[in-house]
Amino acid sequence: EQNDDAVSAFADLVRRAVGVGMPLARSTAARAEFKRLDPVLANVSEKRMREIVNKALERGVVVASKVTGRGRAEWLDVPGGPLAKGSDTTGLGYDWREGSLAEALGIDGDDAKGDGQ
Repeated sequence: EQNDDAVSAFADLVRRAVGVGMPLARSTAARAEFKRLDPVLANVSEKRMREIVNKALERGVVVASKVTGRGRAEWLDVPGGPLAKGSDTTGLGYDWREGSLAEALGIDGDDAKGDGQ
């Protein structure tokens, strides 16, 4: 089912983002610059992407984790990942705004197709 593929693709994107030290925040995970990083997610609307994020959380394939020094569980990880396990994550994820997740994942402009935003 298309919905299952999208949820699985999002969970994989979350896993890869954490793996390069640039986890996605729950509040911004539906933004265009993130969904364009996976071909399954590239052409979904922002509204649909928010639904995918919520479905992934409901199914437990993605979890919202609390980062040391932050008030609420905002950073996304997969079950068993370093954020989900509560590893010392001081500072992990705060530099994503200054860098390019696409570059960190080794995705160039030609690979990151989507809505162009």
